[in-house]
Amino acid sequence: MQTIQQFTIENPDWPKLDSHYYLRIRDSKAMRFARQHGYRVVYLSDRFAGGSKELGDIYFGCGSRRLGIHREGFVDALLMTTALNPVLVHFIVLEPKLNDRRVCDFFQLAKAREVPGPKVVVVHLNVPGYPFVIGAGGEVINSKDSSGRYEEAFVGQLAWTNKRFEWLIDILLSDPEYSPVIVIQGDHGEPAGKSGLNDADRRRAEYGIMNAYHLPNGGDSLLYPSVSPINTFRIIFNYYLGADFELLEDKSYSSPRLDAIDLTDVVSQGFND
Repeated sequence: MQTIQQFTIENPDWPKLDSHYYLRIRDSKAMRFARQHGYRVVYLSDRFAGGSKELGDIYFGCGSRRLGIHREGFVDALLMTTALNPVLVHFIVLEPKLNDRRVCDFFQLAKAREVPGPKVVVVHLNVPGYPFVIGAGGEVINSKDSSGRYEEAFVGQLAWTNKRFEWLIDILLSDPEYSPVIVIQGDHGEPAGKSGLNDADRRRAEYGIMNAYHLPNGGDSLLYPSVSPINTFRIIFNYYLGADFELLEDKSYSSPRLDAIDLTDVVSQGFND
């Protein structure tokens, strides 16, 4: 509901460390407002947890955080970009549990509607991005299988992800008495496997995201073509909870720091590839 630049200006004493910014996700402006209006946060992610039990929320995920290197997030990303990566890929060290976890996330999302009372269900899904551990038909693959065919492996996992979303949304909308707000947003694009992109197109690939809404009972009337995530909950809270949040300018930045580069014009052009 605000840029990190705005947050930094308003909270000058806040430690300027990424780990501290991630902690803010658990008690963000949006989640605080929802809790104040009687909603509990039901969070499924171990990484970037959307809530905490200390705040009265419910963990509904697929298990506790895995220890060691069997964990998605910083450790995996670090190991996969070091000289150890070929060894880890050869011996399939990093991926044994990842495919099970990704399937489980969708099942838990479907089951979360059974949690009683008003709720905001939050999950950070790791599909369809790297590492590619699921094929188009749901078959298990690993980095060794997908080595040298990044685009093919990405498209396969994306196809599986799309099928899972169709299955999930059909379930969530199957009961006429249950009318949820649904938001599906990407946190970044997937340019890594594309070769020959110029700088502008690479930026568009990095910053162009999926941003889809199901806002029942007329809520979609407040949407507009250039809406970006900073206004997602402003719109939802204004329509469904009678809030009066001002809509902010929809902009894209290259960095979360105060010296961020404004890429709004570049990203808004889009690219056809």
